[in-house]
Amino acid sequence: MKRNAVEAIKMYENGEIRILSVKQEQIRQRLKRAYHLLFEKQSIVSVANTLMEEDQDLSSRSGAFRAVQQAMQIYGNPLESTKEAMRFVYAEKQNELYEILMKQIAERRESKQDVKIEVDIASKILERNIKLLRLDSEDQDLPDPTVFQRTSVAILNVTQDLQEEYGHIMDIPVEVVDFKENEIDEDDE
Repeated sequence: MKRNAVEAIKMYENGEIRILSVKQEQIRQRLKRAYHLLFEKQSIVSVANTLMEEDQDLSSRSGAFRAVQQAMQIYGNPLESTKEAMRFVYAEKQNELYEILMKQIAERRESKQDVKIEVDIASKILERNIKLLRLDSEDQDLPDPTVFQRTSVAILNVTQDLQEEYGHIMDIPVEVVDFKENEIDEDDE
């Protein structure tokens, strides 16, 4: 299945695929760099200019702006959510440390050395990342269904005709309430 680089990078970042082509990995590194620069510089224009200066493969200004837009598409917009951006950057650093540590563990196991200290550090990194990304707590964005209460709704002037016509879609019991006219003095209003 042929997919464009941005789709492949999204899938890679989400863990849906494990390997990127050399070109896709090069684009991923560019987009990560664009995201980090955007986080630091807080300006799309300055990030695009920096990318143009640093990356020889970007041949046009529009290509640099496209890279910034693609980075925001994949990783989010740090200009709108600085706290989320910081959380992402720190989590990414923790992941890089974890990968380095896992390589060290593999090397030490091959040479039959003790890996207890490295394993302890790796688990601490994972714990830190879980807390950093708030994976250990409930989603704050989702409402708590226990706080909802069923309320009564009064619909005035529900005639018998309306009850008969729309009674099948009313999920609340319909109660006929007689209203008495109160005489209100014009001075009271």
